[in-house]
Amino acid sequence: MCQFKIYSYLAKNPIKNPINMSTQGSTLNTAFWLHLLLLIAGWTGPFLFSWYIMVTGYTLIFLQFLVFKKCLVNDMHDLDDANYYTFYTFLFESVGMTFTQAQKKQIFIFVRRPLYLILIAFTLFWQLYLGFAPLLF
Repeated sequence: MCQFKIYSYLAKNPIKNPINMSTQGSTLNTAFWLHLLLLIAGWTGPFLFSWYIMVTGYTLIFLQFLVFKKCLVNDMHDLDDANYYTFYTFLFESVGMTFTQAQKKQIFIFVRRPLYLILIAFTLFWQLYLGFAPLLF
């Protein structure tokens, strides 16, 4: 029954832009897949890797935004971050989500400023305060 509801919903509300990776000119090269792997590692890292590895990684990303004022990996796969465009908005738009310019700006500011500081705080809280050991190393 649940599957029928999902199928009928998709029939009435088709995805507007189904997995179109070329909407903003991004190239699906090795840098794109590396960027996606780094993004996944960034979100799963507090559970998988030691806090000192994650804090170092998050700090490097944060410093990249401070020093270069852009994401260096975006350049490597031809994703222009003009008009507040980020890898996050690119991925979400690739699966059909749409954003206004104001929403893109909010996402851009969140990713470039507090996101990695929040992830640092969460990693330290999870591993040092709560005492959970990383699953891998």
